[in-house]
Amino acid sequence: MTEPNGKPDPTPAASDSAAEIARTFWDPRDPKLGEPLQEVLRSYSGIVDENAQITHVKAVRDKAWQVFKYPCIGLYAFVELHIHEMNGYNDIVKRIQSGQKFLDLGCCLGQEIRKLVFDGAPSENIMGSELHGKYVELGYDLFRDQDKLKSRFVVGDFFGLTRQDFHGERFDIIYQSAFLHLFNLQDQTDLIIKIVTELLKGPGSMFVGRQVGALNPSEYQSRALRSGACYWHNEETWQRMVDNVASKIGKKFESKFEWGEKLLRSNYDFGRDDVVNFGFSMTLL
Repeated sequence: MTEPNGKPDPTPAASDSAAEIARTFWDPRDPKLGEPLQEVLRSYSGIVDENAQITHVKAVRDKAWQVFKYPCIGLYAFVELHIHEMNGYNDIVKRIQSGQKFLDLGCCLGQEIRKLVFDGAPSENIMGSELHGKYVELGYDLFRDQDKLKSRFVVGDFFGLTRQDFHGERFDIIYQSAFLHLFNLQDQTDLIIKIVTELLKGPGSMFVGRQVGALNPSEYQSRALRSGACYWHNEETWQRMVDNVASKIGKKFESKFEWGEKLLRSNYDFGRDDVVNFGFSMTLL
């Protein structure tokens, strides 16, 4: 199935595979909340009691699962905050505090946006982009900040969005987590070209993030994606894609790549043992 613009919709498959997806990517247990999220829920959202936090997160997760059955929703990965673990995170917060603009691409429930705001980044300098408008609404429910968060959200398929949909903004920092790896190699290349040419500012602006990769890079076939396949990189194939983008648009980047934690099959069963998260940055020169 494709979106109206002809691009594959990287969302979970139709109901004929719902049972298969649920068996693999649904955790019926209560979530184990990490301290970073607990701190945000306590001090930012006003949910002090740990048991109340668990009940609240599970209720929101169950609603999000009904929107689309992403593995990151069913397995509670969306509440595992990671942006603060990035090299240069404190500098990113300072840049937003100085007035620079930040975009979270494929922001899910906006959980990383709330972490930035909790750590002192002005929410009015932050924007989120998300395919599912219901996720934006559930983000307000999760963090109880409808009346205080000043960040703006753009809803729609990123392939079909234009700069005007982003209120004419260009951004100093564009971040993505677990978004780019939903697409095949050609679509990833096209996405980065669109990001750099339409939404990033000039030299010094950055495209940064984290996603799933593989020690043995390949397409990953999954019925959990309507597109049927997505491409998972290692360092060599990632750099090759960056170089290809640079060649196509006539730009140069300072590119960095860093392996993160291995995804154990006991937690995320993708049917293979070489799945590893990685972080990256592309700074426009």
